Amino acid sequence: MKVVELIAGVVAYQWSAEELGRQYSNLTPGQIHGALAYYYDNQVAIDAELDRISRQAAKARAESLDSPLRQRLRAMGRLG
Repeated sequence: MKVVELIAGVVAYQWSAEELGRQYSNLTPGQIHGALAYYYDNQVAIDAELDRISRQAAKARAESLDSPLRQRLRAMGRLG
């Protein structure tokens, strides 16, 4: 698991270290606290990566709304 994936839960849901442990039971408390320490030491870079991932996902969602298949279905009157 990447630190940025773990931190996404902290940023999106304000999860504590304890909640992260419940959500990611395969990680030890030491791994979770290590990831949190790494995040706080590198917060600007990791926040920028989270923002990049979010923008990329939004772009993919927007593009999927106008996919060739959806265009054909709209032309056939099968999609609103």
